[in-house]
Amino acid sequence: MIYTITGGTGTFGQAFVNRLLTMDFIEEIRIFSRDEAKQWDMKKELNDPRLKYYLGDVRDQDSMYKCFAGADIVFHAAAMKHVWSCEEFPVEALRTNVLGTDNAVSTAIDCEVQRFILLSSDKAVFPVGAMGMTKALAEKVALANSNNGITDIIITRFGNIIDSRGNVIDAWHKAMNEERELVLYEGAATRYFMTTEQAMDVVVSAVMVGSDGEIVIPDCKAALMIDLLEAYSEKYNYHKMKALGGLTTGEKLHEWLDEDRCSKHADKYTKQELMKMI
Repeated sequence: MIYTITGGTGTFGQAFVNRLLTMDFIEEIRIFSRDEAKQWDMKKELNDPRLKYYLGDVRDQDSMYKCFAGADIVFHAAAMKHVWSCEEFPVEALRTNVLGTDNAVSTAIDCEVQRFILLSSDKAVFPVGAMGMTKALAEKVALANSNNGITDIIITRFGNIIDSRGNVIDAWHKAMNEERELVLYEGAATRYFMTTEQAMDVVVSAVMVGSDGEIVIPDCKAALMIDLLEAYSEKYNYHKMKALGGLTTGEKLHEWLDEDRCSKHADKYTKQELMKMI
């Protein structure tokens, strides 16, 4: 089996590669990304002959063909995922998240890939900001290309990966190391959270049992953001905190995994569970 991962040098991509390398039936893993520095670091760290690296950008369809040709499964993880950057540069988010997904799906079909797995976000449901809107459109693009008779198109949609780069925990780590206040914009907000391991389990499930045109959604707990802040403060014994009492642009008070499941009403993590996760 040959697997291709777009955005393969990101937090999820690197973790997923490590898991795939434990599977003997995988002949080759292709890493597609536009960050040559991260590719070089990854190449030095993971000295495995099954890993192949391809520089390119999902905005440029031509750059994907060599990486997709002969692949059995494509995992499309490349995206602009940070709310602030999508709000500041919505056209860039459109080019990467929507047009980039269209390029990736089209290339997968052209190359007769067996399965195409799109990694999506709970922000795609009832979106209020550019990140959510572009992820919602990415899902529409993927689904519009399903039932093509060549490539099964499957979407995985999950919440925030708690141990990923650039999220709130990462921001608090940096603030603590610099002895600054831990900033929380809205303590009453609720968010779905998963570990990277849980997110990978969802993707593996999509490969194993997902059907063409299906959106695979996990059972996922949520956290009240003030609970997350207090759990962080207790775990690291760091008590410089500041709650601002307002959402940032592009965010909503509660997230949705689908039209029926809202984080406000979901099972909540206890502070003890959160302390173990962070």
